Amino acid sequence: MSGASILNVRGDSEYVSSLAPYEPMLCHAFISTLVRCASGVIAKVKPAALFNFRPEAACCMWQGSYLRAKTCELFRVSTREISAYGVSLMTVGSCRGRVAIVAWRPELVDSLLQDVDICTFLDKAGYPTTSSTALMRAFRSRLARYYYAKSAKQSSKDISVEFPHEMGVVFGYPLEDVLGFIHKQPHTCRGAWCAYGDAELARQRFMQLARFEGACLKRFRSGSSLVELLAR
Repeated sequence: MSGASILNVRGDSEYVSSLAPYEPMLCHAFISTLVRCASGVIAKVKPAALFNFRPEAACCMWQGSYLRAKTCELFRVSTREISAYGVSLMTVGSCRGRVAIVAWRPELVDSLLQDVDICTFLDKAGYPTTSSTALMRAFRSRLARYYYAKSAKQSSKDISVEFPHEMGVVFGYPLEDVLGFIHKQPHTCRGAWCAYGDAELARQRFMQLARFEGACLKRFRSGSSLVELLAR
């Protein structure tokens, strides 16, 4: 991929003129998906977010191995350029033509690991808690197994792996809500996630998160570039 940085992609445009023909469609679709699904990470109010990207839906001009090669190149460039602004990207699997991606801020994940209760919870679940890098590598491994099993199931292979719900803590969900979901307790209210404690406090958290995420997405759709969102 050559030409302008993908960080210059804006929500109100469908192409970056200095990129090669048709690449802009793929770049714009990916960055738009990133901002829509990981706006909390971009806005520094969530440690991590998991989302799916479907290359074929973004670029109908390409198919098969050529599209896969262009998508891999896009991820490589995106990972390098976005990391300069404190956000890491990692692919964790694929299923039905959708690539699963995690966007995360090492600084915020490291902050989580300062919480004794969260570290104890993760330790008991078999995760390393020495650093955000070690923790996210372990999550990546478990997510990869999950998506492999999910993909294999589509091929009639009898493989069953449960989603690593422990990851809820790095998505920014309160520990009590992650535990409540894992242990199938009755929830008190629903919003961006299922809450199992004080319903009013949970609603306040939902509204605060929605406000930050909504503001980020609105700026992008109004013409701000990704680099402008990240640099804020």
